Amino acid sequence: MPVPKATCEYLLTALSAQPAIASALLARALDDASVWDKRPDPERFSLREVLAHLADWDSVWLDRVHRIVSEDHPFLPSVDEELMVTQNGYATREGSDSLTRYTRGRQALVEFLRSLPEEAWNRTCSREFIGDLTLYQQAAMALSHDGYHMKQIVEWTRS
Repeated sequence: MPVPKATCEYLLTALSAQPAIASALLARALDDASVWDKRPDPERFSLREVLAHLADWDSVWLDRVHRIVSEDHPFLPSVDEELMVTQNGYATREGSDSLTRYTRGRQALVEFLRSLPEEAWNRTCSREFIGDLTLYQQAAMALSHDGYHMKQIVEWTRS
């Protein structure tokens, strides 16, 4: 069953808006160095790490959607997030730099998704630990991932 064009447009609009939402949520924090490394929950990222993580993940999302479009039902392994944290120095990244990278990465992801023909949204992949997904569902996961971290940013900036 084809994905309705209006549904795709809403998804793309929401995906493209996430860096601006993060920026608005962090407007006060950008000038307050003490906020960036606060960790109200020791099991979760600090604000500095959240932005670094979001910035890094757009290349993962883009790689995944490229593979879904160019390969027949590719297997997409999970990413070792803990390894990304240490290899990419999340704890020392500047928040404003990560926000810029997130904005650019998201723009590239959305531009690629917008360039696809309607039928591409139904192409499939197999995700490790998740199972079969369509390209549309993979893009919706990217938005859901953002939502999880936007909620975290709200919680951290309020505490």
